[in-house]
Formats: sequence, C-alpha cells, structure tokens
Amino acid sequence: MSKMRSNEIAQWQRIPCELILTRRGTLIRLLEPLVYDDGFVVPAGFVSDGCSMPRLLWSALGHPFFHRFLREAIRHDYLYKTQITTRLEADRWFRAALAKPWLRIRRHLIYIGVRAGGWYAWRQHAKSKRPRREIEL
Repeated sequence: MSKMRSNEIAQWQRIPCELILTRRGTLIRLLEPLVYDDGFVVPAGFVSDGCSMPRLLWSALGHPFFHRFLREAIRHDYLYKTQITTRLEADRWFRAALAKPWLRIRRHLIYIGVRAGGWYAWRQHAKSKRPRREIEL
C-alpha cells in the first residue's frame, strides 16, 4: 500500500486528506476532523472510498473523489461504517445533501445506485461490528 498527500483531489473543498493506493483501488484518509454546517463531525483518520460507483459510470456521474460531492460521500461512508443511523436515513441524508443545482440528474442516479447496491457495504460493516465468539478447545 502506498500513500501520498493529495492537494489536487480535495483542494476545492479544503479537505485535508491523503490518498492511499491499494490493489483494490484508491482511498482517502482524513488528516483532520471534517466538520459539517450542521455540526456533524467525521473524525480524523477516517478512511473513505469517496462516492462508490462502478468505473463504467465515472464519465457520466463523475470520479468517486469529484469535488462537488466528496464531502457528502465521506459523511455517507461514515454513516454506513458506524451505523449510527438506519441505512435508509443515511441514504436519504445523502440524497438531500446532493440537492444542488449542478447535480440535478446525477443526484437521482447516485441515489438509485446507493439504494440498489449499498446493501452489500451496509451488511459488511454490520458483520465487522458483531462481537466474535471465542471457541473453547
């Protein structure tokens, strides 16, 4: 796994992060807490894959780290990872947060994708939160 600072990816929204290049793709790690207008905080150290979508859709919807929805994607990933809300609440927040004039059509397509494919990520995070039982030998 290699790391490098990324001024290019997040410079538009001043998100202090580093890129993490892995065999499975690129991730970003927050170097400082990310504070939202409503006071919600995603802590430093949180790792996100941006707006998860198949590579085939990047040309139509934008790169997963596209600056116009990166902040929203990071919070959505955090809500999925921590599961402090329901999946539906997390997805509805994401759709509402994407209600910007330049994202009209993309917003709906991204939301449909999140509802259709997000169950897998939600379930994986739920599994990782379950306590493991010890087996006595």
